Amino acid sequence: MLQNGSNILLTSTEAAELWTEYMGNSLSKLMFKHFTQTVQDVQVKRVAQLGLQTAQKVEQEVSQILRGDNYPMPTAYTDQELLGKTRLYPDTFCLYYARHMGRLGMPALAIALTNCARSDVRAAFRRWLGYADDLHELAAQTLLEKGLYIRPPYIPVPEKTETAEGDVMGGLLGEKRPLFATEVTNLFSNMQTNVLGVNLITGFAQVAQERTLSEYFLRGMEIAKKHIYFFRELIAASDVQSPMTWDANVTLETESPLAKYLADGTNLMIERGWLEIPPHAVDRRELALSR
Repeated sequence: MLQNGSNILLTSTEAAELWTEYMGNSLSKLMFKHFTQTVQDVQVKRVAQLGLQTAQKVEQEVSQILRGDNYPMPTAYTDQELLGKTRLYPDTFCLYYARHMGRLGMPALAIALTNCARSDVRAAFRRWLGYADDLHELAAQTLLEKGLYIRPPYIPVPEKTETAEGDVMGGLLGEKRPLFATEVTNLFSNMQTNVLGVNLITGFAQVAQERTLSEYFLRGMEIAKKHIYFFRELIAASDVQSPMTWDANVTLETESPLAKYLADGTNLMIERGWLEIPPHAVDRRELALSR
């Protein structure tokens, strides 16, 4: 019998979803801990504190499930990688970051929930889905109250229902046509994701302790900027008002609040021994030959 008191093992999917959730919350915990130490606005601090509490609860609950099934816990991101209380980002960035984490978390958690069979795991993902919704709601409401919420573009209300004629779907790559509302939605969403990415990795580039890492982050920043320009031009080509993009900016601080922050670059992580391998199947051939 497992330590969790059940004879039902975690499936490969359940183990993968839990491992991924643990790693993601470990990173979010450090980001929100930095925000709680540096933000100045009282309302923003409430958002940062909720983000930190959420990440800590999820990390603890995932750990309980994995340990109950005798899984070794990943090292992930530890408090040793958060040093000092250096203010790297302004308060507004915390709000956009928190809303984005909630926005990304909800669909990911919903998919994970549908992939799991064990009742305790499904209950956990339903609970975490609620946590993500709470964080998103508080961040969105705070942005609205402060006049900082960036809305998607508006389009004219259709006068009547229309039916398709000709090669409608090929319009983006062939003959130009007005964008569908669903396309404007996707373009706007991608713009917002890349704007957040630019601000996030700009800060990382400034405080990275190695030149190789700084250069890696700067390359990512330039790629994100090109995407933002491309998406904005597609929207403008349909005579739709190009959406505003928040620019939370990054402070001029060059002292790292995350002294040994792990880079996203897989090769850089492998070179430095940072990349942890998720739960995986057994190599039966290697096992047989090792005897």
